[in-house]
Amino acid sequence: MRLTKYYWILAAVLVSVTSCRDESLYPLPFNDRDFAAYLRMYSIASNVLDINDPASSGFETEFEIVDKEGGNQLESINFYATFRKTTGAQTAQGITDEVFIKNIPAAGLFEDVPEPTYSEYKRATIRITYNETLTALATAPTQTGTEFWPSLARRISMPAPAAGDQVVYRWQIVMKDGTKYTVNNSQGTIPAQANMTANITGGQYYSSPFQFTMTLRAFTAGSYLGNYRLDQIAIWSPNHSVAIHASSFPSYMREELFQSGQTVTLAVPAGGLSTQRELNVTYRGQTSRMLLNFEQTDPLAGQAAANVTAALTTVFAPAAAQTGARGTVFVQLQDSGADCSAERGLYWVTPIAGLFGSTAAGNNPATTPLGSRLPQGVIPSRGFYLTGSTGTTPGDVFFIAVDDDADEYGRRNGYCTWTRRVYLRLTKL
Repeated sequence: MRLTKYYWILAAVLVSVTSCRDESLYPLPFNDRDFAAYLRMYSIASNVLDINDPASSGFETEFEIVDKEGGNQLESINFYATFRKTTGAQTAQGITDEVFIKNIPAAGLFEDVPEPTYSEYKRATIRITYNETLTALATAPTQTGTEFWPSLARRISMPAPAAGDQVVYRWQIVMKDGTKYTVNNSQGTIPAQANMTANITGGQYYSSPFQFTMTLRAFTAGSYLGNYRLDQIAIWSPNHSVAIHASSFPSYMREELFQSGQTVTLAVPAGGLSTQRELNVTYRGQTSRMLLNFEQTDPLAGQAAANVTAALTTVFAPAAAQTGARGTVFVQLQDSGADCSAERGLYWVTPIAGLFGSTAAGNNPATTPLGSRLPQGVIPSRGFYLTGSTGTTPGDVFFIAVDDDADEYGRRNGYCTWTRRVYLRLTKL
């Protein structure tokens, strides 16, 4: 009985201490302060707008809203656009006034992320079609006000779009308390709305630039569809040197993650972008859905001519090296569908640009031989295709590259096992 009495006295003292704490001892009373928010560009579907199919082309991103209530403070998002003319005569180049496209309410759109996930915030996929962008841009001379970016010095009227021109999208998040956040441009400031420290706008984790530039391109309808043979032609650790790969790279790191010789079928995803393709692949012994986007940028741009020749010879083998303009095969950050634990899945993401392989750093494959499944020469880090080809003739080839086992936010840190760069060759059947 006496022991029980002491327990009750101790409990009463603890309650008294915790309920009467002196808040003056805490110099940063965070509970009494409001915090800003940002809208992470979690996964970007495309970097191009298709001028041949404006209804099925657009700016599409899966956004993640970050605020102190797990994303529940967001009221809506305002989207704006400017058109940048980069082609044609120098005197015709410039940028239009910014225009308002539309407001998108957050209610019913942003949802919790399904397991497995580490995210504590809500996500939503939003698409602004190229058609509705063009409709808004037609009003460029008439829209002004404090919510818009100030005009650039070389202001132009809306010109005829051409491949190579650009559309710059900007968005502004509106919170339930009425506060707004966006980004400034270099010509002026939108007062009290900028949320643009380098970490927020450009950091890999935050990835919240509040603006994004899309490049116009002309994509031929019907390209890269049907059946292809898929072969894994190389696997590589971006975190290891050529010497490590050659001397002590463990055999389990040279796995065939994608079954070579399998037949895959490329199709336009239901409701997808005109430049997108989907395929089901046998990956780690299971069927996984992969999304691709055929884009305009050459992944070998800026490389020395000798490296380009070596790379094309390596990846096109056993066929003769093919030449012509190249575009990137872009793989958006996506969950492969293969899980390694109750809270972690294996994610794919497009590799960082550059080269990899046994000659990437001047190494001679004859004196620094690499084991099976490792690259037997220099290889482009990113997958590519020939823009002059539609990929419909038997024997046509294109390439997919993924950094396998990125984490949920695309960081290449070995989320489940070890991040490896996998290079795939697809040959039209």
